[in-house]
Amino acid sequence: MYNNSLICITERKIVNGDFLQRVEEIATMHPKAIILREKDLSFDEYITLAKKVSTICQHHNVMCILNWRDALPKVSNCCTQLPFHRRLEKPVNCPFGISIHSIQESLILADSDAKWLLAGHIFQTTCKPGEVPRGIEFLKDVVSCSKQPVYAVGGITPDNVFNVLNAGAKGYCVRSPLMIANDVKSIITEYYNAEFEYKKNFSK
Repeated sequence: MYNNSLICITERKIVNGDFLQRVEEIATMHPKAIILREKDLSFDEYITLAKKVSTICQHHNVMCILNWRDALPKVSNCCTQLPFHRRLEKPVNCPFGISIHSIQESLILADSDAKWLLAGHIFQTTCKPGEVPRGIEFLKDVVSCSKQPVYAVGGITPDNVFNVLNAGAKGYCVRSPLMIANDVKSIITEYYNAEFEYKKNFSK
């Protein structure tokens, strides 16, 4: 795997063009992972799409993470993302992460087999309009009390990547900017440049 901190979250309905082509473009930039989050699909539709996305991810050596609303989808060479309320539904022989929205939830997961946590939402985001973001201090608190590596989600832009990583997050998730961009590779490059600036300063 590549040493980038970016995780892409999909939303095919807002892509201007072919969704699988967009996934391919993103995968060529070698993000940490791609989370397939298409919860409006039926289970069979989701599995069909997941197999196609998984093939693209495997070709580019990118982790593919499945995130569906009800059952635990299982596709070869894919990991799973669970909501907190389904934290006890451990996938068999499959690495998984759990989404959290409070410090208490991170503490409850201290003994969980989850390999990572997604914590949010950190900044204002179109995914949760009107909801108050939890902010950087929340992220710092979650990181400090979590056994697992924490990835921030919600309103992450190249301008705030430095603050997110500086708060101790292992990485960050991005959805709409990567789905709606006319030139997604340029957008991802901006995120990677922000990562580089943080790592350059951190290594001093």
